[in-house]
Amino acid sequence: MHTKFRISVFSMFAALAMSANPIIAAPKQMPDGQIFDAEYYAVNNPDVVKVFGTSESMLYQHYISYGKKEGRRPYAETDRSGSVITMPDGTKFDPLYYAAQNPDVVKVFGAEPAALYQHYIAYGKKEGRLPCGQGLTRQNRPSPDKTQTTYEDRIFELTNQARIAAGRAPLKRSMILEKDAAVRAKEASQVKSHTRPNGLPWYTLDRSHMNGENIVWAPSSSSADEAFNAWMNSPGHKANILSPAFTKIGIGHFVSDGINTGVQNFGL
Repeated sequence: MHTKFRISVFSMFAALAMSANPIIAAPKQMPDGQIFDAEYYAVNNPDVVKVFGTSESMLYQHYISYGKKEGRRPYAETDRSGSVITMPDGTKFDPLYYAAQNPDVVKVFGAEPAALYQHYIAYGKKEGRLPCGQGLTRQNRPSPDKTQTTYEDRIFELTNQARIAAGRAPLKRSMILEKDAAVRAKEASQVKSHTRPNGLPWYTLDRSHMNGENIVWAPSSSSADEAFNAWMNSPGHKANILSPAFTKIGIGHFVSDGINTGVQNFGL
């Protein structure tokens, strides 16, 4: 018996020039000298994103006009040792500890402190991963399950394997695109096309960061490997996966009514 797959692809290279600058996961010095981390600001201020969007220029404008007076932080602060980050709620995040305790995260997101921090606030906290080892012993320190690879992690791994084999640079996982892809996977499970349930095109979810999209629908018993192979056997989907124009990716997965919906969203 052959497993039935349905796939769909969209790329918008013609619209790339209209896209806002992609957000980077590290602080940078703005023209006026202020240090500002757009992704940190976006993730920690969803109310701002809802109104101003996720472009670096708009987020920074909000910080200068309102956020600074409201006491919002422009970037993750570190302690005097330069490694432990003080989070908005006052708790501590130690990237060295987090990397050592979570090699599965490092494998996918890398060891940069900003990337590890973004993983923690987006996923790790909900998964029960600890941000800092202070006051814990090896005996009472919980250890998250790192043995099981998720559908999204496997798609990411296969995508970069294919890119490296083709002489392309590997993609980086973007927290913003991850959230977009999760929304798109749920939407695409309802409306099996690149059109959103509200009748608008897929990229209207996040015009600043979404520049390509692959979708696959398959029985819930199918694997991530099978979904990825279906994409690679389609010229259009393969072109998105191997495109040298893309540098970032977000991956979504949603299961409903016995169907796996997998989504890749690509960004510059």
